[in-house]
Amino acid sequence: MKKLDLYIFLILLAFVTIPQSKVEAACTISAGTLAYSQSNSAIKDLQTCLASAGYAIPAGASGYYGAQTKSAVQKFYAEKLGLSNWHGLSVGPLGKEKLSGLTTTNFVSLNSGYKKAGDEATFKKYLAENSNSYRVDTSQLMRADAAGESVSSQSMSKANSPLRVSETTVQITGVDEPDIVKTDGENIFYSRNGWYGGTIMPMVRTSNLEVLEDSKMMMPYPMNPGATNVISAFPPSDLEVSEKIPETGDLLLDKKTNTLVILAHPKIIAYDVTNENKPKKLWDLEIPQNSSLLSARLNAGKIYLVTQTWIDSGNPCPLLPISGSRSMFVPCADIYVPMQVEPISDTYTILTVDQASGNVEKKLAFASDGSATTIMMSKENLYLATKAYTESTDVMLEVLSTVAIKYLSAAATKNINEIKGYQISLNGKLNEVSLVIQNDLNRLDPDARLKAQTDFNNDVTKEMSKRQRELETTRLARIALATLSVEAVGTVPGTLLNQFSLDEYNGDLRVSTTVGGNNWFAWGAGGESVNDVYVLGSDLKKKGEVLDLGRGERIYSTRFMGDQGYVVTFRQIDPFYILDLSNPYAPKLSGELKIPGYSSYLEKISDDLVLGVGREDNNVKISLFDVSVASSPKEVAKYLLKGEWSEVESNHHAFMLDAANKTFFIPGVVGGYFFSYANNDLRLASTVALSSVTRAIYIDDYYYVIGNDAIKVLDLKTWKEVSSLNLN
Repeated sequence: MKKLDLYIFLILLAFVTIPQSKVEAACTISAGTLAYSQSNSAIKDLQTCLASAGYAIPAGASGYYGAQTKSAVQKFYAEKLGLSNWHGLSVGPLGKEKLSGLTTTNFVSLNSGYKKAGDEATFKKYLAENSNSYRVDTSQLMRADAAGESVSSQSMSKANSPLRVSETTVQITGVDEPDIVKTDGENIFYSRNGWYGGTIMPMVRTSNLEVLEDSKMMMPYPMNPGATNVISAFPPSDLEVSEKIPETGDLLLDKKTNTLVILAHPKIIAYDVTNENKPKKLWDLEIPQNSSLLSARLNAGKIYLVTQTWIDSGNPCPLLPISGSRSMFVPCADIYVPMQVEPISDTYTILTVDQASGNVEKKLAFASDGSATTIMMSKENLYLATKAYTESTDVMLEVLSTVAIKYLSAAATKNINEIKGYQISLNGKLNEVSLVIQNDLNRLDPDARLKAQTDFNNDVTKEMSKRQRELETTRLARIALATLSVEAVGTVPGTLLNQFSLDEYNGDLRVSTTVGGNNWFAWGAGGESVNDVYVLGSDLKKKGEVLDLGRGERIYSTRFMGDQGYVVTFRQIDPFYILDLSNPYAPKLSGELKIPGYSSYLEKISDDLVLGVGREDNNVKISLFDVSVASSPKEVAKYLLKGEWSEVESNHHAFMLDAANKTFFIPGVVGGYFFSYANNDLRLASTVALSSVTRAIYIDDYYYVIGNDAIKVLDLKTWKEVSSLNLN
């Protein structure tokens, strides 16, 4: 295949055509020229009105009249004015008058980008119209995202109880996240995975147990089947295993009710651990085989579960997020689907569970693509971020036809304009246009053709790079926890890294995205990825933005703290950015610092210090950033763990901060590391040689270092070991 053919057809394979939906809304457009390729505030008003009326413009109200706006105008004219042949290159007085005359309908349907299927037949029809044929492997989706938040101390009321108890490192203080270690200050609950060995055993016939001569096989056997260990921990002299609960999995612990919840896929099991020697099983829920637990939280005594279920297109209804004796169904009529027809492969069900009884109190289900999902929960809202499809082929068609004019004959240009008017799919038009371009360039002699093809490809890359925010879009849904209802949904260009890409503050949502990081042309065809930060109101409409951070790079970590945001991008160097978010309508870049390596975890450990944990070459890199002067951040200290790896790089739960003693802990491969950050310096305070170190916690003045095989207790004042426990 020739160079030009390969370029065009790669683009053809990358995108899908998405028809838009129709919902009416009120609108006002200021004075100004509404014409293709123009930029002004009137066009921004037009885009806002079209999007509110259901004619989606995935790039948002950018103020630039491009291919997406043109497509939305064409659909609007066809459906509201009966002008099916309108070119869409401008909006005249008649169009403005019609838009201004539309009336507002249902708020959720209008702004959310979702609608209820309404009935089973409609849901099945939706699947048939444009459904993905692949299944996403969800077996490992119950994972932690990079970066964490400083933990708080807790005062205990019991006599002789500790005054300081560490908590699991979480994103939002007070909203507990699942982890393998929990403590109530007196006991440690540790979910230990089992492991298997093997032995050579003779192969036998199962019918009569007759040994087959010269036939032997490796038979695995459980050397340690795994269990959730209930460990008496305080005081350290009492360190012992009180009981072993047979199930393992990430844990949630409600200290007020002494309820321990074990996320032991495919079951979720709750125990009353008031008596640590005799845990009492309270209830269990079972997740069906075609589902997985995507996320879980414990907030104000309620358990929130998010399950992901692969859609069986042959038998999709009803949705069954919980099976077994407590089976719970969601009628397909109640499932929210994107308002525009998109490929969907999975449903996401959000469940509110009463921790005392295990009863599901509320439920809400969405259907989506299933390939890129992020969950973040504040104390009042849960945010669900999923991939949203755009009319990328429409953008590509416009780019190809616009660029082609510079290189083609008049006859070929006329032919392309005719093809654009054909009543066929956009993919079909792209195929036809690409053939016209190639055939017309073939008229040139070999030298001239090679030059034209090279220049053409370069121009297409440049134009696509300018328009890449129209090609990748993330849809965000805000779900109120009190009612478990959809309050608002919006879209932002690009894709999210993890849960820390989202942050709720003073009713606004801050979002960091990478545009082009998952787009083939950005990395393979010379285009540049960019990184953006958006501030959205409670209605998830954009208030402000900071664009083009780290061109050619992607986001490796984000942390929003109060009026500031911290973003690290990386490709060859590590730009550390500080954003001023105090004015949500005018966020701005305050300062940046470029240093080797990158930080995949960020933690603000004081008003003036931000800690970064990541990599430099093949080493764990720990950086201490002075952010007291936002316009001029400095790396005041750095420490390299040569040849090491730490779980903190990908899991914020593995990090422990003891702010009172200016100490933090990270696990490594060969042991655990305690660092001091006193006096704006990084100093290795102590190490613990322990295989398979997973976590560390503090209770009063003791650090408990937890490994798969043992626990060691250190006196934090002397760093001497005061107790230990063999877990084998």
